[in-house]
Amino acid sequence: MMGHGLDGTLVQIVSSAHVNALVVSRIVERCGLKAFSTGVSDALTRYRERLPGMVILDGGATNRECDDLLDALLTSACALKGRPGILFVASRHLSEDEEAELGPPDAVVAKPIMPESLQPAIRHLAGRIAQAAPRS
Repeated sequence: MMGHGLDGTLVQIVSSAHVNALVVSRIVERCGLKAFSTGVSDALTRYRERLPGMVILDGGATNRECDDLLDALLTSACALKGRPGILFVASRHLSEDEEAELGPPDAVVAKPIMPESLQPAIRHLAGRIAQAAPRS
């Protein structure tokens, strides 16, 4: 259940690289969404405090920096409020086998982080979250 009870206008960017987080934040804001950045270590706590509708994970050089957080977002962290949309920023283009091994992110975008590749993925995922949101 994607997006239920979460703030669909809010995006959390998780990265151990401050520059990457800043670049992604600016691209998110160009999409008309609000962004906040966290490091990997405090990401789950900050997620629970703010309940963003989308989380963008920077996998770092190995594509593995956010593995534990990804698992948490897909299980216990989202049990009551639904699952956020998850966009993964990979260090390189991934093969189909690597994407399958990575698991359930809703979208994967390869570095370098460029508006031309990241912005359409953010907009597409934001649209899916808006469609999944309960109607009043």
